[in-house]
Amino acid sequence: MVAMGPPSMSRIGLSVLVLTLIIFGTCTVAAQEPQSVVWLHPDFEPVFIMQGPQKGQGVGDQVVQLVREQLPQYHHITEVANFKRIIATIGSNQRRACCLTLLKNPEREKKIAFSEPYMLSPQNAIITLKSKLSALARYTDSQGRVSLTALMRAPEWTLGFAQGRSYSSEIDTLLQREMHDDNSIHTSRTDIFEGLMRMLQYGRIDFTLAYGYEAYYMAQKLGFANQMVSLPIQEAPPYSAVYVGCPDTPWGHGILDAVNGVMRQFRLSSRLLSIYKPWLDASAWQRYQQDVRRFFQTRTANPDTS
Repeated sequence: MVAMGPPSMSRIGLSVLVLTLIIFGTCTVAAQEPQSVVWLHPDFEPVFIMQGPQKGQGVGDQVVQLVREQLPQYHHITEVANFKRIIATIGSNQRRACCLTLLKNPEREKKIAFSEPYMLSPQNAIITLKSKLSALARYTDSQGRVSLTALMRAPEWTLGFAQGRSYSSEIDTLLQREMHDDNSIHTSRTDIFEGLMRMLQYGRIDFTLAYGYEAYYMAQKLGFANQMVSLPIQEAPPYSAVYVGCPDTPWGHGILDAVNGVMRQFRLSSRLLSIYKPWLDASAWQRYQQDVRRFFQTRTANPDTS
């Protein structure tokens, strides 16, 4: 039997060199791999259009594409979920997931970190059938705006709404105060609005809340656009600011810092401004551009504005 002596210094040196190269190589690969961020969004036409000839051309689709292009250092993943799950997922701080198209309200601000506002969305409206206009007259002011408070207190009117969706801070507060089981029906379907519009079409609810362009798009898809009407709400301003929401963690704040940098550059650009152009009539489109410019110019002059 041949006795094995202690390893030579050359063999030890070679082993150390190989181990160093393995460790260094592994660290280099890890350092080069981009961080992943999951962008959660609902099946929410026409904000996100997931099929058909306009696939990928929705308002939210275009925001996702802009962020993908401008933040190539991240690996971007999209995932569909209803609003209730989106808020729960981000608020749990357990996943590296964000949402690019959120409205703020006090409840969400308790558990989610938000970006600076980067876009204005036309306000949600009351969506109902033209056949109900005469019955709505008693709740409508001289400017054609309906009092949502009065409507919610009328026992003969039933609201259909999407659970977990924010309709703006003002409307959310009103609904929390006025809504109860006798005057409302909720849905938590992934396709958050199509189900509600079918309920309206077939008389299961008397009205719902949505963006006017969103309701018209869906009513066209379901074949009753000529029977539907969109009415402004007395208690709500004409626009809602749109934000990115991420976990309230160091990682989440890092994503928000990166997104804020992109949106400061693009929020008054034709690329972001024109996102709503296909969904607004000519006069509304002109008014929208003016209002957006005024909003962000005011923010630039007063950066502490929320």
